[in-house]
Amino acid sequence: MVNWIKKFFKKEVETQHFRQDNFPMSIEARATHAKRALDNPVLMEVMEHLKREALSLWENTSKNDIEKREFFWSHLKTLNQIKGKLERYLTDYILEERKRQSLEKEP
Repeated sequence: MVNWIKKFFKKEVETQHFRQDNFPMSIEARATHAKRALDNPVLMEVMEHLKREALSLWENTSKNDIEKREFFWSHLKTLNQIKGKLERYLTDYILEERKRQSLEKEP
């Protein structure tokens, strides 16, 4: 699963189809879905389990086995990027709302 996610992100970033402005979803809808995902205890449990597993596997590989170490490290980074992206969607919306409210207050 993690490999599929990594390949998806890499492919989409390379082809620029994954840019936020290419999605028809509003910033508010994106933030709502991101918050739901971040508040989903099962999803967060799975993400944390996979992160612990990748870190453990990375820590327990030989320092000479660079290929395996890079493989597990990239899994860990991918999981962190997924959570970071969800958090960014939520933050973007909050900042956008504050900006909008600030502009509404101006005479």
